[in-house]
Amino acid sequence: MYWYGNNWNIVIDEHPEKIEYYALNISPKSEDLSLDHNKVKLFVSKFINDINDYQLRDIITKETKNIRDLLVAKAFSSGEFDEEPPGEFEDFLGTVQ
Repeated sequence: MYWYGNNWNIVIDEHPEKIEYYALNISPKSEDLSLDHNKVKLFVSKFINDINDYQLRDIITKETKNIRDLLVAKAFSSGEFDEEPPGEFEDFLGTVQ
């Protein structure tokens, strides 16, 4: 919601009748923002896209947390506990005997 804080007042309330639903009251901060039908449609479309984008990023962040933690740990490790993979470098499939 902070993306819109410069130009818009946004009030979020829980929906009085439906659990897990929210009511949004969005109003311009300035009288300079004219609100014709096309601008409102464009704003609503952009707002929904931004909310969906944020939700998708949140899901991905949660699902990849362990991988991210492993990568950070590996990046900052000294390497003393690293193990060499079994086999020869030239024979990574282990087919040559």
